[in-house]
Amino acid sequence: MKLLRVKINRILQADLFLMCQISFGQTSTEKLLHGKIRVGSAYISGINVLNLVNEKTAVTNSDGEFFILAKANY
Repeated sequence: MKLLRVKINRILQADLFLMCQISFGQTSTEKLLHGKIRVGSAYISGINVLNLVNEKTAVTNSDGEFFILAKANY
């Protein structure tokens, strides 16, 4: 009985380890993208930037800069 518990415990530990690896592997493909929006020679603030793939948004600052997570294109 004790040997069975040890085997089950090891199997559960291995499953937990693999699940953690898979979940962290999913987020590693996203990179922080930096961009700047300007019209003519003026930088525009308060513009909403939308990533259509992951539906995340960002707003440009007073210098027209924004940072948003995006997947790498392979």
